[in-house]
Amino acid sequence: MRLARRLTSPLAPLFLLFSCTAGPRPAPGPVITSTSTGGVVAPAPTETCGAEPVLVASGGEIAESDCPPEGAISLDLSDRWTPGVFAEVDGSAPEYRATYLELAAGDAPNAAYGVMPSLGKVRGWLADDARHACHEAVEDEALESVEGELRGWRVDRERQASRERELTRLLAREERDDRTRERIAAIAPEVNAVRAVKAHLRCEGAELSDDAVLNHATLDALEAFQARNMLLTTRKVDADSRAWLQLDSREADFRAALRVLRARVTEAGGLLADGSAGNAPGEVLGRTLEGDAMRVPLRGEPSSGALPDQISEATEAAAIALGWTNPERTLAALGELPNEPVAIALPFAWQTNGSLPMRVEIDRGDVWYDDPYQGGRRHAQPVENLPTITVFVEIDGDWHPAVRWPTTIGGWMKEQQGHHVAMRYEASPVGPVVWRDLVVAPVWLPPPGIPDESLMAREEGEWVADRTVVGPGPNSAYGLAMLVHHKVIEEEGEEPRFVDQGIRTHGTGNLASVVDGDRDSHGCHRSFPHLILRLTDFILHHHAYQREGEVEVRYARRLRDGGNRAELDIDSRGYRIELTPPIPVEVLEGEIRGDRTEPIDGRRPLPGRR
Repeated sequence: MRLARRLTSPLAPLFLLFSCTAGPRPAPGPVITSTSTGGVVAPAPTETCGAEPVLVASGGEIAESDCPPEGAISLDLSDRWTPGVFAEVDGSAPEYRATYLELAAGDAPNAAYGVMPSLGKVRGWLADDARHACHEAVEDEALESVEGELRGWRVDRERQASRERELTRLLAREERDDRTRERIAAIAPEVNAVRAVKAHLRCEGAELSDDAVLNHATLDALEAFQARNMLLTTRKVDADSRAWLQLDSREADFRAALRVLRARVTEAGGLLADGSAGNAPGEVLGRTLEGDAMRVPLRGEPSSGALPDQISEATEAAAIALGWTNPERTLAALGELPNEPVAIALPFAWQTNGSLPMRVEIDRGDVWYDDPYQGGRRHAQPVENLPTITVFVEIDGDWHPAVRWPTTIGGWMKEQQGHHVAMRYEASPVGPVVWRDLVVAPVWLPPPGIPDESLMAREEGEWVADRTVVGPGPNSAYGLAMLVHHKVIEEEGEEPRFVDQGIRTHGTGNLASVVDGDRDSHGCHRSFPHLILRLTDFILHHHAYQREGEVEVRYARRLRDGGNRAELDIDSRGYRIELTPPIPVEVLEGEIRGDRTEPIDGRRPLPGRR
């Protein structure tokens, strides 16, 4: 029995669109309105007692009941779960669903990119005593003493190798004077910290040398560790990475289980409010489930009328109901999961008798139009206020911010013309638009101006088109879901026309760009992939839609970088869902910084390039 229903609606005509280049349409999810319960959006009562028995989780036990708790959600704990946008409805699902399930059960689930590990995978991690013993044997004292970031750029690797050789020589001296001891004290922390990092990554299965150099293999393993633990994938040993490397591995796996639970509770309950709009994200059982860099407040003041963190509250309630309160109990519970959905009561009420009105506001933050290269030198263009995306929901006639997330806007980007590369300002248009089309597992069609070199990769000695960037996939340019920006043109006596602006709100394979004010997009609004999936699932729960299916396209491009060649062929843009009606979006101008008040038109030479 499903306590949370998914409704369907008639199909509408299919329109090809796309471009920042664009997507597909789904069927409507449960159409839900809200009641005001302490300022929280809440769900409605389930079926009454006397219906077919269901499984109910409470107090750490799962048992059959003829009377499910009021306001319960139906939680899927099986390894066939996916985010709602990939769910199978009336026997139809996006083609990428099978790939998502393979990735979730594979060796490298990317939680930071929206691919949550299966619960079977998490159980395997928790049960791996040899791996836990390996981590426990690593000396972490040096990781506690270093500050800043440890990087693996060429100059850093050379310094690391040099310091390791020097430390070996100094430690070999039988007699050490004060100067020698001072030098050992100065260089030993970094050397030992790198060794500790590599030791922990070897415990995770990476085949790494035992020296103190952050080589490319180490950075690859570090990036995988960051993605798995919901950290920014900086490929640097930053503060978040040091903290999670020192975390007890069983505790880290327990937090992974809670992240999976959070994703499933959020999808099942159709939740969105996470405390970000009020600068007050919560914790689950006293724990944060992602790195601090992904939880930084984006403005000094909370948004007026912001909703509290409903997601953390619901996740904690579900964890307690299932008995997932520590690593040991969670491991035991994961070994006895039912194949049927489980009813779990949320700590607030529901109502399922209508749609939930919503609107979106994108604040472009600090905007610079000045040429960043003047006089042949790069000039700083600091961004104090990052761009933000705020989703509002209407409760009892009042609009409340449910979330305020980081995003990106356009800026100065490299553009290729023939065999030359220059700089061009890519704008994020200001004003009212709508989200009409939601595209699942989108594929990026690189426009002609994208340099060929950025679309190529070397695999097994051969140059090929980089499908990781193009997609579909969690690390691709668009991530796993995107919403297309349409300008609505209304003329008297005519049906409204929807003009694709070539701008999207989407996930990304470049997580750092979302919170790095020095990195721009081609005009699109990126955000963290798991948040975009959360948003699109929320839309499917509370807004009518029509499922259109896979969108075919013919795209072929020959790539060249010097003497290297590759072919890029694309036959699908993704799975398209049309929102009926479209969701209104307002893109604000932001705060214009610098001397120019409008973008520079045309290309600018890139210093050092012809």
